[in-house]
Amino acid sequence: MPDFERLVADRLAHLALTPAQQREVIAEVSAHLEEFYRARVAAGSADPEGETLAQVADWNRLRRRIQRAKEDRMRKARVVVLPGLAALSLAWITFRLSASYLVQPFACQPGLTSELGLVADEMCTIVSANTPMYFAWLATLPYAGALAGVLARRAGARPAERLLAALFPAIAL
Repeated sequence: MPDFERLVADRLAHLALTPAQQREVIAEVSAHLEEFYRARVAAGSADPEGETLAQVADWNRLRRRIQRAKEDRMRKARVVVLPGLAALSLAWITFRLSASYLVQPFACQPGLTSELGLVADEMCTIVSANTPMYFAWLATLPYAGALAGVLARRAGARPAERLLAALFPAIAL
């Protein structure tokens, strides 16, 4: 009988799990393969080893499914959402600071009288994509995304997750 435990350990060597979890997974998969092998031998199969190995057609797919099943449920929140929210907060703060320092209010319609005959002294502001405030804010967005990427990397995010965290402010805004 083949050494299914060694075979499974070799094929699932790159699982990013704790050693205890990895031993548990290897023992479970190898026990299933051994049970299937014994059933095929008892049934008088001509190639019980080949049929047993055919049970797992794609070891990479199995490894990914096991990885997803064993992952921490809060991992996405920890490695994508929290860094993304930090970047979004930074982007929002810079937007508010830019708006308060660079946008100058002006009288809406000087000399406009209200229905009571009083002169209105309301102030208006115009914010558009042509104001310097908008360009100053846009210049800070790459830094907010870089902050999210760094925080996500420190949290153990994969490259695609780091990219998603870095794009979080742009997606949210």
